[in-house]
Amino acid sequence: MAIKNKNFIKYFSHIERDYQINGYVLIKGFFDFNAEIFPIIKRIEGIIKIIAQKEGVLLNSDDFKENYMALLRINRKYGSIVYDAVKQLPEFISLVSSSKTINLIKTILSYDNIAIAYGGLGMRINNPNETDYLAPWHQEYPAQLRSPKGVVLWSPLVNVSEKMGPVEILERSHLDGINPVFVSKGSNANKAYLLNLRNEDKIIAKHKKVAPITEPGDVLLMDFLTVHRSGKNFSNHPLWSMQVRYFSFDEAEGKKINWTGSYNSGHDFSSVYPHFIEEV
Repeated sequence: MAIKNKNFIKYFSHIERDYQINGYVLIKGFFDFNAEIFPIIKRIEGIIKIIAQKEGVLLNSDDFKENYMALLRINRKYGSIVYDAVKQLPEFISLVSSSKTINLIKTILSYDNIAIAYGGLGMRINNPNETDYLAPWHQEYPAQLRSPKGVVLWSPLVNVSEKMGPVEILERSHLDGINPVFVSKGSNANKAYLLNLRNEDKIIAKHKKVAPITEPGDVLLMDFLTVHRSGKNFSNHPLWSMQVRYFSFDEAEGKKINWTGSYNSGHDFSSVYPHFIEEV
């Protein structure tokens, strides 16, 4: 369900209810575009121009999406440089750790002592017609750990159309608990991308699939156990989004595993939950 940000406090109970029932909730206009999103976009524009100047690439647009694609057409590695750089912008870090954002996460989780998972903060850039880095159907918990009661914040920096491949969600799939997984063979350096759901077809058939259409300022929150995947981008522009993983130090299972991180922190999901994983 999508909830508008007008009289936001009034909707807190609805947000928590819908999140608990469906495993996700979309809050329209949670972030103010001019005050909170636009400064991040301006800094991204600046980073792209710095890289272009360094590499001798001529840019002919004031649109960061067009300029990013200009870099990509010259050399794919320039896109990787942008990707690594923009996640370090203080405007981005300040926004996702602001009291406003943290209070929202407290409401969703019904816990205090909120934290951001190490290695779980960044920006995602889904390039047009590129499939190598798309996340398959997965739950966030095996890839992140920390706490099964964690929440993913997903917020776009561009207007997202169906053609751009919005994130796809299996509604109420979080109610199934942790799904068994297996590790497929592959060359991806991030082992989290090689995790596959056991009985994926049955899981997909069991749940309604949704793909919320969003715009800058919107916030999509997903439970760590909600099954979701990246959409395929068939447009001419990249889909830029902010992605942050939160958890609470107060949650019991997180305490039990000492809030251990998974692959992004140099640990292995199988060392914490060996009964949920198989190697093939």
